[in-house]
Amino acid sequence: CTVEHQKSDFPPHQIRSSHHLAMPRLQQLVHHISLYVAAFMAEIWVFVDYTSLYQYLRKPEEDRSFKLAMRNMHCMYAHECTITFRIEKLTPEDVFEKAIRDSETVTIFDATSNTVKPVLIENLIRNTTSYDERGWCIAEIEWSSDRASTGQHQVIDIGTTRDALALKARVPTAPEDFGMNMKMAKFTHRSDEVQVISLQEKIFLEKVTRNETLSLEGLPRNELRALAQALPFFEVLQAIKLVGFDCGKEEAEEFVKAGDFLNQFDYTTCVLPS
Repeated sequence: CTVEHQKSDFPPHQIRSSHHLAMPRLQQLVHHISLYVAAFMAEIWVFVDYTSLYQYLRKPEEDRSFKLAMRNMHCMYAHECTITFRIEKLTPEDVFEKAIRDSETVTIFDATSNTVKPVLIENLIRNTTSYDERGWCIAEIEWSSDRASTGQHQVIDIGTTRDALALKARVPTAPEDFGMNMKMAKFTHRSDEVQVISLQEKIFLEKVTRNETLSLEGLPRNELRALAQALPFFEVLQAIKLVGFDCGKEEAEEFVKAGDFLNQFDYTTCVLPS
């Protein structure tokens, strides 16, 4: 099962159903998944949260289904038999501008009339909050980073050679550090912050206390430091393999000190400062 999550161009109460606005991201997803189909000659099942769950406005039975799914959503993002494909960028500006010039519409639920109807894009409030600032998106990144291999969590909307060469892998964040980071996150409902922090700690401890090995590729310098801070929670960890990572003297010393209990440590292609 392949997991994909992305951010929206409009607030959560507005249904994202514009063909033209969604197409660039859909094409990226199809292209990336087709590589796996060709490589393994197998069906790839895709879970996209907002099209797989009931959205606003929900009937009572739909709301019960939605809440049940939310309580177990992390299973899709953290499971060792799934892969997370991450699309971070919003719809390109030129696509948006053309949609407005052409008077395109999107179909949304209108609370005032209690109906689903087409509305001009230019009349909607655009949500421009970046991916890495959104509370629930940060939570999904965290769940996806709790796996034993960074290869199961991929950013797929890489637009330039520079982007492609950037180190983008993520590691689990220690609960205390995550709680501090969430103070700056943006939520539609600020009350969600408590739930996100609680869930992250629960899932973090469930996963890292069982991981015996880690295979990590493409870690930037700040993630190596985050890994060092999280290592004390890995109760049964025996070996770490690092490939293609950035490391300075300070990060190296902190990591080696935190990982002195390991039975095996392999590394290749360390990017040292000039």
